Amino acid sequence: MEMEVQVKEEKMDVSDKTDEDVNLFQVPPSKSDSSVQLSSNESAADSEGKPEMSKRQLKKQAKLLKWKDNKHVRKEQRRQEKLKYREKRKQRLEALKLEAAEQGIEPTTVTDPTSRKSLKSNSMKNSTCKVGICIDMSFNDLMIEKDLHKCVKQLHRCYSVNRRHENPLQFYVTSFTGKAVNVMGKNDGWKNWDVHFREKSYLELDYPKEKIVYLTAESDNVLRETEDGKLYVIGGLVDHNSKKGLCHKLALENGVQHARLPLDEYIEMSTRKVLSVDHVFEILGGVAQKKPWEEVLLKVLPPRKLPKLKSDTKTAETEDSSSSQSQVQENEGNLTKVKVEKMELESSSSFTAQ
Repeated sequence: MEMEVQVKEEKMDVSDKTDEDVNLFQVPPSKSDSSVQLSSNESAADSEGKPEMSKRQLKKQAKLLKWKDNKHVRKEQRRQEKLKYREKRKQRLEALKLEAAEQGIEPTTVTDPTSRKSLKSNSMKNSTCKVGICIDMSFNDLMIEKDLHKCVKQLHRCYSVNRRHENPLQFYVTSFTGKAVNVMGKNDGWKNWDVHFREKSYLELDYPKEKIVYLTAESDNVLRETEDGKLYVIGGLVDHNSKKGLCHKLALENGVQHARLPLDEYIEMSTRKVLSVDHVFEILGGVAQKKPWEEVLLKVLPPRKLPKLKSDTKTAETEDSSSSQSQVQENEGNLTKVKVEKMELESSSSFTAQ
């Protein structure tokens, strides 16, 4: 028995020593192995919990955090804009009062025409302007939802422009059904606008065909002026010029007049002459208020199109040509002077030789 116990103890000692020896010869794990192990653990944790975010999601998250951090900056910007707007209105009202005083009108009776109270009195019913303008919304099925939203937004802009005119135009929106109504329904209060919304076509309004003019860039007829009693139709289509010539084709099929804005006659632009619905509306509204085409076009056309009056460019070209002519004349005069001096020098040298 004693021998068996002794043998067991010796075996245990040998096993302990072998374990220690093995531990001594083991290589410690490197940093790369540990990082690989950590990353594998993290990926395993991600797979178990939240999925790993893509680059786009990370960018969106960073953008959202930046937007939240800049909240106080945006608030301050809005406050400064409001103060600037109020100061501008105050200066405009003071200028109107001074002008009224010069005309013998009591300054206290003068109000700001752009205030909400004044705008409420500007209605189509009380307007002396009887020029009709219509947005044809029969192109709903030709627009994707994104472009339809843009078109409805441009309608908002048209309404805002019209109600700020001293004498608003007679504003119609026709073929207003389906998707366009659903998109407009997301904005409360549009049913109270001073606008004639109609489900029927512009051809069914109280205007004879000979009084309807469809505006299209492909027309050979140039619109020189707006006339009371006529209806000017703008196609309510945002297509990025992919449906080129469609409005012109419809005007010919329906047997109505067509015309284009006189952009080529007054303006030079570095980009294509394609305008949005609200830009065309604003140009017609300005001309209907008896303002000159040059003034209205320069005011309405976006700066990115780099609009320039053709009269200015012609003047610049005339000045350049006149300056070049004067330069040529000056050069010819200098050349003649040099020739004369050379002849005098030759004659004097020959006289000296004699």
